[in-house]
Amino acid sequence: MIAALLAVLVLAAPQPQHVIHGDRSAGGIRIARSTPADVKKLFGAPSTSRVTSSQSCLQSWKGARLAVTFFTFEGKPCVRGAALAVTVTGRTAWRTAVGLRVGDSAARLRTLYPKARLRTGFVGDSGYWLVTRQVGAEVGGGAYPGLLARMKSGRVAALVARSSVCD
Repeated sequence: MIAALLAVLVLAAPQPQHVIHGDRSAGGIRIARSTPADVKKLFGAPSTSRVTSSQSCLQSWKGARLAVTFFTFEGKPCVRGAALAVTVTGRTAWRTAVGLRVGDSAARLRTLYPKARLRTGFVGDSGYWLVTRQVGAEVGGGAYPGLLARMKSGRVAALVARSSVCD
């Protein structure tokens, strides 16, 4: 009886809330600063980890519905890299500082982010640019989404907080 009651309480307990603060942090992960070891302290060992190039590594945490791309100029990106992009797909555990969640409608997005613009045709960066940043002049300048809402069927499918290599 007590075990059943504890199981119900555990299942009914609210999920932890992870907040995305623009392009600066996501659930405690500091964009362009946190290392794989830092993220491991927050979310445990990654479910997957693979080197995607000599300078980048992709790690994911299935339970948290989280993927982080790490980047370094110094080799061993899965060890020494800094969190360049954080992608979340969890509906309940993640939200932006103003309350946008995966699964929200485009109408809600536009209410919360009235200055956001839908941009398409950008490989990997198509969606609503919620926070727009400028790439450093040393790598050509131009705009990129510091916080991006990827859309599918009129709903937010993923939130991506990122930095540029030269930040």
